Amino acid sequence: MKRLLIISGWAHSTHAIEPIGKRFAHQCKVELLSGAQALQRTRLPEADAILTCSMGRLLAFERLPSSCEKVVLLSGTACFCKQEGYKSGTAERILHLLLAQLA
Repeated sequence: MKRLLIISGWAHSTHAIEPIGKRFAHQCKVELLSGAQALQRTRLPEADAILTCSMGRLLAFERLPSSCEKVVLLSGTACFCKQEGYKSGTAERILHLLLAQLA
């Protein structure tokens, strides 16, 4: 049976991706990781495919398991922050507001 690793974005727990995992459970052996859990690992679990979004996409490419044949991105981003040459990211003022609200 194929192994599917699903990684959430940085602000979501595995509860947010459980419904997706359940949709594939009859076809694949599914493993769920939150973005925070994936960030704590130096290597991702072996998987034949990875389904991910947001920060999970960055981690998937950075720590791609050798067994992985496919990566499916849901709203993947090249960069989280808006910067020169990449205007699609989050504005710095929004990030400061987010940090203040988290504190």
